[in-house]
Amino acid sequence: CVWLGMASHAWVKQYLDRHDLGDVMTRAINECVSAKAHDPYAFFSEKFTGLVAANGDIRKVVAREILDAMGKPTVEVDVHCYWNGAIKVMGTGDVGVGLSEAPEGSEAIVELRDGVAEVYSGAGVSKAVNNVNTILGPLLLRMHAGEQVECDTMLSDADESPQKNTIGGNALTATSVAVLHAGAASLRKPLWRHVNTVYARMCEKPAPETFRMPAPMVAIIQAGKHRPSGGFKYNEICIMPTRDIPIAEGIRNVMAVFHAMPALLQTRFEATGGFTVSADGAFIPPVEKVDDAIALIKDACAAVQLALGTHIFLAVDCAASHYYDATARVYAVAEGQQVTSDAITDMYDKMLVAHPYIVVLEDPCAAEDYETWKKVTEKLQSKCVLVGDQLFNSNQTLVRQGCEEGWSNGLLLRLNQAGTFTDAMHCAQLVSAVNAKLILSMRSQDTGSASIIDMAVGLGAWAVRLGGAVHSERIAKLNQMLRIDEALRETEGLIAPWIVAPDPATMPAEEAPAKGGKKPAGKKK
Repeated sequence: CVWLGMASHAWVKQYLDRHDLGDVMTRAINECVSAKAHDPYAFFSEKFTGLVAANGDIRKVVAREILDAMGKPTVEVDVHCYWNGAIKVMGTGDVGVGLSEAPEGSEAIVELRDGVAEVYSGAGVSKAVNNVNTILGPLLLRMHAGEQVECDTMLSDADESPQKNTIGGNALTATSVAVLHAGAASLRKPLWRHVNTVYARMCEKPAPETFRMPAPMVAIIQAGKHRPSGGFKYNEICIMPTRDIPIAEGIRNVMAVFHAMPALLQTRFEATGGFTVSADGAFIPPVEKVDDAIALIKDACAAVQLALGTHIFLAVDCAASHYYDATARVYAVAEGQQVTSDAITDMYDKMLVAHPYIVVLEDPCAAEDYETWKKVTEKLQSKCVLVGDQLFNSNQTLVRQGCEEGWSNGLLLRLNQAGTFTDAMHCAQLVSAVNAKLILSMRSQDTGSASIIDMAVGLGAWAVRLGGAVHSERIAKLNQMLRIDEALRETEGLIAPWIVAPDPATMPAEEAPAKGGKKPAGKKK
C-alpha cells in the first residue's frame, strides 16, 4: 500500500488494523528471513494456511495501567479475538489488589509493583503491564479464548516461581480474567454460565441446569486494625440476609439496616466525638467490646422493624493472627486479657450461645495454629461456618492439606491470591469435595468490575464478601446479583430458597428462623 501511494487513505489504515495485517505480514517476513527459507513462497503458503481463524481465537493482548477504587494503580488487560472476519476486543479483565497479609515465607501470590518512589509512591504497575504485553500476551496468540484451563496453564507456566513474583500475580490474574471474559463473549454466554461450564468441565461433571445465589456479606462495623487505638480486637462484623425471601428483598433488608446505622451512631455517640467511616465503607464506633457492637446492630435492625436471627445474621472476622503470640501460644483477645489456644474454643462456644445469629467466624485462630483450628472446627462446625482466610491465603497446597486434616469448614477465596482463574477453580473443587463452604471476597482496592459475582454464581459459592455498602465499586456487585437473579428466574434456573446461607441446620433448633420469620415450633428437620 505504501508503494502504491495509498497509505494516506483512511480506509486503507482501517482495513489493515481490522485484519491485523501489518503485524501478521511483518512477523511472516521476519520469520522467513530468519529461517533463510529456500522457497519463500512455499514458506508463506504454509504460514498463512495456519492463520485460518475461528471465532474466538486470540489475536492480540493489550495491558495498561489504570486506577482502582482507592486511586492506586492496577492492571487492566484487553483480549482481542478474531470474530467474523475482524479482530475486536472480546474481553477485558482487571484485578482488585491489596498488600497480602500472608505470613513471611508463605507461598501466597504477590503483586509486582515498580518501586519508583516518584511515581505513585512506588505503587506503579508498569513492570507488570510490560510483562503482559511482552511475555504473557504472545503466549496466548492463536489459542481459543474458550479454552480457559489451557490458556491459564500457559500463563502460569511462564513464571515458575511459587509466588509468581517474576511476572507478577497482578499481571497473571488480570490476564486470566480477561481471557475468561473473552471466552464467555466468544461463546455467546453470560459470564456466570460460562464460568460454570468451564468449572464443570474441569471437574469432569455435567454443567447444572439450576443455580443457587450466594449470600451478600456486607461489612457494617469495623475495629481491630481499622481503628487507630482502642476498641475490640476483631476486624469486622458483616450482616447477611436470611434465606427464605427473594434476593431483592434480602438485599433491601441489608441496606435498610446499613442505612439505619449512621443516625443511630450519631445520636448515641454525639457527646463523645461521634464515629468514623473506614476506607472499606464500614462504621467504626467508639465501643470497646464486641458485645456492644452487636448490640448496636441489633438496635439498627429494630429501627427498621427487622430482627437479628430472623431477618439478619452476622459474620465476624476475628482476625486472630493479629493478636496471637506463637511463642506463648496465647491470644490477647482484649486489653489485659489473654486466652490460651486450648481455652479459645470455649470462648467462641460461649459467644455463639450468647449470639446464635452469628453464622460465620472468619479466622478465629492464627494462621499457623493448626491444632487449635482443628479443635475449634471439630467442636463448633455444627453451629457456624469456620472460615479460613489467612489460614489458606487461597493457596492450593494449603487448601488441600486443610481439607484433608479438617482445619476448617469454610474457605475465603481471593482471586488475586490464587493466581489464575483455574487456580481459583481448583481451590473451589477441593472445598466442594469435603462439603465445606466457599466464600468469594473482593478486595478493598477493587475496581468497578462486578465479575466476582458471576464467578461466585458459576462456582456455586455460599456467600460473597463485599465490604461496606457504599461506593460504586461495591454497589456494582449487589446490582449484578439482582441482574443474575432476574435472568435465572426468567429461565426457571434458580433453586429456591435463593441462598443456602444461613442454614438452620447449623443453628440451635430454638433459634433457627422458619419461613416467614417465625421460629419453628417443632424439632429440627
